[in-house]
Amino acid sequence: ELDTGAYSLASRLALLEGDIEFSLRVLTEKILPRQCMDSTSNLHGAFTSTWPEEYLDANIWDNLLAINTIEEIIATINISGEPEYSKTIFSLTIVAICVPTFAATYMLARRCRSTRWMGKR
Repeated sequence: ELDTGAYSLASRLALLEGDIEFSLRVLTEKILPRQCMDSTSNLHGAFTSTWPEEYLDANIWDNLLAINTIEEIIATINISGEPEYSKTIFSLTIVAICVPTFAATYMLARRCRSTRWMGKR
């Protein structure tokens, strides 16, 4: 199994070749399911990779590639002007906006909680 970054690059390569369908398939089958949805996890909202030792990891490079891939797919679909992709564009836009926003807010809240809410100064 490849990591999130490798799938993102494969999806982007498909876009460069003009194959929107394959690019969307890689995104929906290989990248989006890797988003950590466990709200108790430090990785919540991030795109993750599982390493051979079953170690779950989310590195910034893979997440940046995933978000850039989503943005490129949205831009490519908008340029193509194909109406059958309108729902896809909407949902991908939500993911592209929400993931980094939520991840940044979550990390900021964790920092604030440990200092302000726990009584530490």
